[in-house]
Order: sequence, then C-alpha cells, then structure tokens
Amino acid sequence: MLSLLFLLFILWLCWKMGVALWRVLIFLIGVGLAFALLSSVVLPLLAICALGGLAWAVISNA
Repeated sequence: MLSLLFLLFILWLCWKMGVALWRVLIFLIGVGLAFALLSSVVLPLLAICALGGLAWAVISNA
C-alpha cells in the first residue's frame, strides 16, 4: 500500500513539474526491468559467497 502511495506521489510530482506521463511510465518500467535482471545475477552470487563463507568456517574450525 505504501509503495502504491509512493508511486502516486511520484506521478503527481512529475505532473506538477511538467514531465510527460509516458516518460515517467517508461522510466518506471525500465527501472523494474533493470532490477529484475540485476537481481537474477546478484542473488546467485550472494548465495555462492554465503556457501563459501560457510565452507570456510567449517574447514577453519575442523
């Protein structure tokens, strides 16, 4: 609900500043796509780092 209110505020602010609505929507869609693509790359790397840290902790305590 808060994100929807934030989105409405952003749209209202851009409307008051004179930015075209289609430009705002294209920007938001682009940010969403970039987040989806980057998260599909970053999350597996974080998982690999976590497994490496766990393996290092087990090996160093053995």
